[in-house]
Amino acid sequence: MGNFRDYLVLVLWVITTTFTLQAQESLNRETVEQIYESLQTRGQGTNDVAGLAPEMDWKEVGASNSVDHRNTISFPEVMENRWGSLEFRDLVFEEMNKDEIRVTGTVSGRQLTECEHIAHKFRHSWSFRKGKIVGFLEEF
Repeated sequence: MGNFRDYLVLVLWVITTTFTLQAQESLNRETVEQIYESLQTRGQGTNDVAGLAPEMDWKEVGASNSVDHRNTISFPEVMENRWGSLEFRDLVFEEMNKDEIRVTGTVSGRQLTECEHIAHKFRHSWSFRKGKIVGFLEEF
């Protein structure tokens, strides 16, 4: 009887763990989706984004390659309110693993000191630990 009970406990643990991991992946994706929605639909919602990722120091986050700051909308600059009229299009959210969400798409907007709108493709990778954003990587 002990073997059956041990087997049953193991099966219940596997089922519970699987549902918990799937739920966490879904929450991670929802958090990232909320970030883009907040920035686009609520205007410069950087306070909302900062609230979703309180551990992130956006001043230390940089792009993975050299950036032309006049013609490229970088996420850290968005967080510093340097860009306005933001629009994210063709967003694709990929769950790379339980702790990483990759987002690709096109962003457009204008620098607050300029009149010209620009647009370009981007790829953002968001890293999570225990349901909290702990890393961000940006590629153009």
